[in-house]
Amino acid sequence: MKKGLFSILAGALLVVGCQNYDDQFSNIESQITALASQVAGLSQVQSDLTTLAGTVSALQNNIGATVDTALASGLANIDQAVVDLNAAAGTAASSEDVAAIAAAVAAQQSDLADILAASQFFTGDLTVNNVADLTTYHNARSGFKVINGNVTINSTSDMDMVKLQELVDAISQTSKDFAYNAGTGVTTEITFNNLTSTRSLTLDQEGGYKLQTLTNATNISLDYHNSVKIVDLRALTTVVSLKEETSAAGAFHFKKATEIHLTALPYYTNSALSIHGEKGGVIDITALRDVDVLGAKAALVLTLNGPSTVNISNLTGDYVGSSISLANVADATINGYDGKINLGEKVAVFTSNNVVDLTIAANTNLESINATGVLDPNATVADKLGPAIDLDAQKVTTVTLAGLWYSVDIQNNGSLETVIISGTVQNDINLATNSDLATVTLTGSTAAGVIINTNESLEALTVDTTFAASVSSKGVANAKGINGKVSIIDNTGLTSLIVSSDKIEDLTVTGNDELTTLDFTGVATIGAEGKAIVLIQDNDLTATKFTDTADVVTTPAAAIANGGVSDIGTIASTSGMATLKTYFTAVAADADSTANVYFDTVDTFIPETVGATAIDDSTWDATQAAASPSTLPDAIKVLVLTANTAAAEVGAKTAKRSFLYGPTNQFLMYANGTKIDSGTGTVGNALSANQQTFINTITAVDILANASAAGISMSATKNARPISYFAINVNSQLLENSATAASTGFAFTPSDTFTMSVDGLAVTVTTAAVIPGTDTFVSLLVSAWNTKHNATKTDVRWTLATAAAKTDGTEPGGTGSTIIIATAKDPGSREIDAPMSMSKGGTSQVTDTSVGYAIGNTQNFTRSAADNIAQGSEVLVTLTANTAGNLLSEIGNFGKAQANAAKNVSTTAGVIELSSSLNINVDPSTGYVSATQVWPWESRLDVIIPAETVAAAPTTAVSFSRVGW
Repeated sequence: MKKGLFSILAGALLVVGCQNYDDQFSNIESQITALASQVAGLSQVQSDLTTLAGTVSALQNNIGATVDTALASGLANIDQAVVDLNAAAGTAASSEDVAAIAAAVAAQQSDLADILAASQFFTGDLTVNNVADLTTYHNARSGFKVINGNVTINSTSDMDMVKLQELVDAISQTSKDFAYNAGTGVTTEITFNNLTSTRSLTLDQEGGYKLQTLTNATNISLDYHNSVKIVDLRALTTVVSLKEETSAAGAFHFKKATEIHLTALPYYTNSALSIHGEKGGVIDITALRDVDVLGAKAALVLTLNGPSTVNISNLTGDYVGSSISLANVADATINGYDGKINLGEKVAVFTSNNVVDLTIAANTNLESINATGVLDPNATVADKLGPAIDLDAQKVTTVTLAGLWYSVDIQNNGSLETVIISGTVQNDINLATNSDLATVTLTGSTAAGVIINTNESLEALTVDTTFAASVSSKGVANAKGINGKVSIIDNTGLTSLIVSSDKIEDLTVTGNDELTTLDFTGVATIGAEGKAIVLIQDNDLTATKFTDTADVVTTPAAAIANGGVSDIGTIASTSGMATLKTYFTAVAADADSTANVYFDTVDTFIPETVGATAIDDSTWDATQAAASPSTLPDAIKVLVLTANTAAAEVGAKTAKRSFLYGPTNQFLMYANGTKIDSGTGTVGNALSANQQTFINTITAVDILANASAAGISMSATKNARPISYFAINVNSQLLENSATAASTGFAFTPSDTFTMSVDGLAVTVTTAAVIPGTDTFVSLLVSAWNTKHNATKTDVRWTLATAAAKTDGTEPGGTGSTIIIATAKDPGSREIDAPMSMSKGGTSQVTDTSVGYAIGNTQNFTRSAADNIAQGSEVLVTLTANTAGNLLSEIGNFGKAQANAAKNVSTTAGVIELSSSLNINVDPSTGYVSATQVWPWESRLDVIIPAETVAAAPTTAVSFSRVGW
């Protein structure tokens, strides 16, 4: 019996049941007549109930194994209810009886509906491979709401696509996998909008993929076709893997899809998600967060390609490794994000209020950027730099930057029109070779320098940046302080320049062919380094008249010559060059400064000599642009300074000689013809027992008095010829920094890392296969260290070697440890107490590592971290002459044969004298030090070759100044 019939019947009976007979008593006869008519109609009700009973019995008989005993029992109850209803209908005598019957029918109808719904549960796999399969399952589709098994549908061109769609629509859930494959010739798109959950989902068809109610799946794989225009998973909230069928997990690429909807997806557990749609389309990831299933922070590497707009404010990027990469995006906004941002090809507009790391690809073709730079709060080492921005060779038209930036580089942009910078730039702002650049606003900015070169459309420029010290890659401000830089070169359309930024160390204004006016009001001082470099020439700056006035002072000649300190005169000009007078005065007062400042035209020059002919139009024209400033006429000079480049005086060097005393060496010494050791001529073999005892003995009062009488001072340092030992063994001894659980065997596995550092030079090793022995592991360490810090290079101060395993059990590593020996190339004082370290990492080394180590030296070799430094077993004795220079040095010099004589030294046979080649007074090249040449084998702290004073060369300085005019 259909639900509609019950509804109509129930309504009719309820109306009868609600009659108000008291109010209508006068019409009782008509009411009785109506009731009789309605009761007569119960014969039809009785017939319908009989039909219902048959239907219920059929359902009960066919229930089979698909429903349980409880459902069968429920149907039996309905059976009995129908019998009761039939009996009641036959005996109904009033409208109240009829109403009761209707209510009972409605209740049983509801129970029947629930049972029918439960009967839509199907156990087993559903497979459709041909028309016959489709017909069979289509007829039974009402029972396929929930499939306890797999669904596999392979459509063929001879199938009825309407029936196939109806079959798919009947399926709401599968406990296992759902797969659909459109066969050859099948072009009809099937939608899957009734599917709410499945284990894994694999679809392959033309047209698109619409799954608008799917909420959860483990793995989703959709095959790519050019015809796929829509991928709609808007309700999806849980998924392990999304992919296009031929791609890796996380690669969801449908390059022709105009819409990709992942609207409700809150997180993606596999960390890397790449979504690619058609350019100008929609990628909807509204709910996506960079968290895991528990809501904790998690890395998310997100790539979006194709959407017309991207607006991200829900991602934080506050987990190391997080990034967002964009490509083919017309308008992108990323706010509140602390991860890396990568702009790929054809990202037209980019806006962000929180940039910590920005990379812009060469072919991005960025048109507009408005970004605020900030320090990275998640950096493993505190970020002190801010991001760098490089817009070289883009098509950007507008750049707006605020916040903190390491550097700003905007060059070679043929479309750039407007630049607005209000933030802090820790190095230079560089705007060069931007042919259409017309507006530059720097108000509120801070930078180390401003470079604005070769921008031919720029007509007016104001530089009001506040200068600050530049910052190195380590985040440290330049110790030289604030040395501002202003470079305004070859801006051929520039007519007006205003600069108010003070503390300029490097000022260049040249090649600006139309520049007629300057205003440097507020610029008063040079930079902190005090070596100003100023170049102003080859512009269009004009003075109407130079008048060289007769000098008040008449001698000396140099003082009153043109440009001399007593030369006076006047300059008439509306160019604004006079606003630089205070700054030029500071430049001229510094002996290290260099300056070349010229007017480009002086209409009239009036010589100082009475009756002399005026010089008209003394112009430095374009043909002279390449000429050296020194060849330009005096008539256009304002300030010409050349710093002294002659060699400065080099002071005398006082001799220092140093000697190494080993465990078997006695202390016997003569210096400057004087016996230094004690009266017996020997101190004995004290060093073999204790270095400090030896030092106390040789620095006794009487011995130091002897040295002083000889014209020298003497000192002693222990632990010379420094060495450090690294022992590697199984951690059964619980070596330093080992895990709490000791191991019974040694193994270094692919999941482990190990780092060794020698005086700050570190190397980290891993392995592709298990290393079961200490010898092999030590060889790996030493080889890796030498590869990274090649011991043959001149900048490495250490040599590494391995030692045979000890067998006496005295070393902290225990019997059988393999030893690495780090030996300082300089045996003197420089490397004494140099730090040594080792550390372990990796999942298998957290609690039960099998790699143990200990670090020590010749004096102490223990599991304590206190002896993780380099120390040797010898004493360094150093003699310093009291008289500077080599001529009167009381101890001669290193390299001179030892002798018991005046101005020389002799000591115990076999004692080693330390060496040095540093002698810049005689050969300046011996003092050259670079990153690859630090003279590691020499003891330059302990040895000084004496030398006489070298006088300064004659000055080469040039000074020509009309600043006072």
